[in-house]
Amino acid sequence: MEQEFRVGISSASERYNYEECATGLFNALKGYKFFDGRSTIIYSKNYDGFMRNGSRIYICHSLPEIATPECRNAFEMLKYDKASEFYMQLAVEILNERMKAKDKKFKIQCWKTNTELKPEFTRGTHENYSVDMRKFKKEGEYKKDCLIPFLILKPIFLVQVDL
Repeated sequence: MEQEFRVGISSASERYNYEECATGLFNALKGYKFFDGRSTIIYSKNYDGFMRNGSRIYICHSLPEIATPECRNAFEMLKYDKASEFYMQLAVEILNERMKAKDKKFKIQCWKTNTELKPEFTRGTHENYSVDMRKFKKEGEYKKDCLIPFLILKPIFLVQVDL
């Protein structure tokens, strides 16, 4: 699953750059070490990297995004999704401390983008599915009757659509 995060500030009085905020959050996580001394982001290049839990973190169109590793079940996916929220909250707190040290009068905010305000964009939570094609095919036909209802009903029940 891939989660996109929106970045903003608490006050509209100062101008800010989305890209600077997103890269600031990335750098905050990159420099953070947990109690065991290991970095949060274990590998990165050009604001694209991998986190210690196997998730991928990167910046796309000035938005920080975290993609979970492949999950075997819904509970595992939920665990990684909550971890991505934790990591972004940690990054926000670190970046706000840095801003405070520079006497900045605003605070960075970050939240999940489960809906998009502009209709020309599609942002938010989305996922990819890996299926064993041998199990998904029956007598040369794809089992669309199993997958299509799931793909239609899932976002409705998980409230990930703009109605």
